[in-house]
Order: sequence, then structure tokens, then C-alpha cells
Amino acid sequence: MAKRRIKPRTPRYQWYFLQRESANTVDAFGEPTEAFTYVTSGLFAFERAKRPIEAADAGATVDNIQYIIIGAYTKHYAEVIKSDLIAWCPALDNLVVELIGDAIDIDGYQEQLWTYAMKNVSREYNTASFPTAAP
Repeated sequence: MAKRRIKPRTPRYQWYFLQRESANTVDAFGEPTEAFTYVTSGLFAFERAKRPIEAADAGATVDNIQYIIIGAYTKHYAEVIKSDLIAWCPALDNLVVELIGDAIDIDGYQEQLWTYAMKNVSREYNTASFPTAAP
């Protein structure tokens, strides 16, 4: 009888979900500055997507590699994690990704939420200014 190999669980890290908004000020180059509003946070895993989705608007991404952010299902996350947010994980070298899909319950059993994202490679963010709690 063949042994069944169990895949180790992907580690969970603290992720912050932020709403990007245009501020009414400009920087030294005359470009409009952006402000960020805290939406929610939680422990999520980050993996490369095995089944990518069609991205209608990938923002400022350069490559077509999609990732998924996987978390435990809660109704709160299902309602507030939307495709117009960015996600930031300080533990993964200040990784910032843009969400390209709403949080979905992939298996229908309300156990896990999957959120599709793309690595944000052409925008530079000052992660020190990101809020980490509700005001």
C-alpha cells in the first residue's frame, strides 16, 4: 500500500487590507499623492495560484503571475475584502499586492476564503505610512 504524503500547511502571516484613495495634495514632482485607509487585518497564507482567474484590471503589475491570499472563512472578511484594495504583509519583506478579485468561498463549505492578487511591482509604496489599525 502506497503511503499518502500530506502537504505541509502554508504558514499564515498577519496581512493588512487597505483602501487606496487619492489625496488632495501633490508631491515634489506634481503627482497626486495617495492616502490609505485601514479596512481589516488577519492571518492569511500567500501562495501562487494554481488556477488563475481572468484579470480585468491588473493595475500597475508587469507580469501575469497571480497569487492567492487564503484565510479562514468569516462573514466579515467575505463582505469587506474587495478587488479595489491592496494587501500588505510586513513579515514577507513588506510585500504589497493588489487584489484583483473579491474574497470567495472556493469550496462552498465556508471553511476558507480565497482572494486573488497580483504582486505590485511597478508602484513604490512607503509602507511606514500604512495604518495598522482602525482610526
